[in-house]
Amino acid sequence: LGVGVGGGRSKTWSDPDDGNGETGPPGPDKNLAAMFKPPSYVFNGPFASARQSANDSKRWLLVNVQRDSDFASHALNRDVWGEEMVESLVVEGFIFWQVMDDTDEARTYIERYNVTSFPHIAFIDPRTGRSVYSKSGWSMENPVTAETFLESAVDFCDSNSFDRPPKAPLPPRPSPTSGP
Repeated sequence: LGVGVGGGRSKTWSDPDDGNGETGPPGPDKNLAAMFKPPSYVFNGPFASARQSANDSKRWLLVNVQRDSDFASHALNRDVWGEEMVESLVVEGFIFWQVMDDTDEARTYIERYNVTSFPHIAFIDPRTGRSVYSKSGWSMENPVTAETFLESAVDFCDSNSFDRPPKAPLPPRPSPTSGP
């Protein structure tokens, strides 16, 4: 599942062969798995490669960190990333890097960007590595929808351009043990 820009298969989702040359779980579960599968436009590769690809193509880096046990993560694939208008915008203006939170790449990202809840979405300026927008930890009672994502992404794209110099990276956060 999730063949993307970088080629190959996504290492974050499994799709076992059912013995008939088809992938995914057999029977009704196969239809359920297909409903929640990652989009085909996911970049396959490490964060650094996705960032470099975004920089080389003058597109923003869209990050989505998901947690397998969180239904809101799976719902993003079905309700947001699966929408045609979202796909068009993301493919045109972003490199999309999606990863499950229990991978080494995700753990590095989570620590670096101080992610504390899931699912997590961020727009990263690939020139600086700075997170310029992020949203984390919503629920199915108050979900991110295709409409709310599009609104945020369009607003972001309208107010940011590769034709302008990037904003300076944020200074490192002081450690809790350092004094004033």
